[in-house]
Amino acid sequence: MKIEQKNLPLFFSNIGLKVPDTYHSGIMENVHVLSNYASLIDSFNLSDHEEPASVYEPSQP
Repeated sequence: MKIEQKNLPLFFSNIGLKVPDTYHSGIMENVHVLSNYASLIDSFNLSDHEEPASVYEPSQP
């Protein structure tokens, strides 16, 4: 789903939020960052035979 800044008021009203216009540019910045993360995840090829991880264990530094 692509969200454009001009559509934010409609998007917010559809989900029952009241967000002042002053926050819209910051929200759009976050939408772009999250969209880039989603694209990276979508581009990672996994076979249908991969086992799902039962527990997430972050790597240690």
